[in-house]
Amino acid sequence: MADVTLGFKVSEEVKERAKQMIEASGLSAKDWIQSAITMYEAKNVGMEAPEFVTSLHELEVHTTRIHELAVHMVQQSMHLKDQAVREAHKEADRKEELVAELQTKLREVKEQLQAVQEENETLREALEQATTQAADFKQSRDTQQTLVSELQTKVAALTDQALAYDELKKSVAAKEKAEKKQQAELQASYEAQLQTLRDEQAAAQQQAQAQQQAASAQLKELEQTVQQLRHEQALQQKEHDLALQQAVMQAEQSYQQKLQAHMDSYNDKLFQLMTQRQENEKENDAK
Repeated sequence: MADVTLGFKVSEEVKERAKQMIEASGLSAKDWIQSAITMYEAKNVGMEAPEFVTSLHELEVHTTRIHELAVHMVQQSMHLKDQAVREAHKEADRKEELVAELQTKLREVKEQLQAVQEENETLREALEQATTQAADFKQSRDTQQTLVSELQTKVAALTDQALAYDELKKSVAAKEKAEKKQQAELQASYEAQLQTLRDEQAAAQQQAQAQQQAASAQLKELEQTVQQLRHEQALQQKEHDLALQQAVMQAEQSYQQKLQAHMDSYNDKLFQLMTQRQENEKENDAK
């Protein structure tokens, strides 16, 4: 048979008590209502059949005990469940703390490993540098030995050159003595030639001074001549300007005379024309 909904109004206190009892029993609301109805029916059966009151009372006691045991088992189960959940949370927290601690240690180990790797790299570079320096030192030592051998050879050659230089020095000293004598003779000859050149230079300077004085006199005469020519040119220019001015004045006078003659002739002709016109007008009026 299908389930139906049961609904009825109760006080707030009864509602809370029923809710607490249902939660404490560990049963669903449906099963709890069914159990309550069954207990109520059993109690009513005892009232309707007094001969079964004792048996029903014992049955009720056992049933109540069974219910109490069931409730206790459910409560214990819930308590164990809560405790297990708390333990699980604690274990999870401990695991998280352990993981965090392990991560910290792992990070420290990584940092230490990186430091060791860097130190190893530094040591490796130092070893390579030391190896290179050792090879360079060996090469430098070989080079120095070669240089020592070359220097010994050069010292021997320089010794031979020093002996040859002593011989050359003696030869040069003898040549220098002869050259000094020759230089003294040449110097005396040069001094005589230099004195001759000085005398010739002095004579040339005197001649140049005389020529310069003559040129200065000629230049002075030329300047005087130029000044005189400029003065004469100025006089000629003045005379030319005066003659030109007179010619211009004469030309203006001639032009004025000719212009006046033309004006007089024009006025005469105009007078004649006016007179002729007046006579013609009079004749026309007379007609």
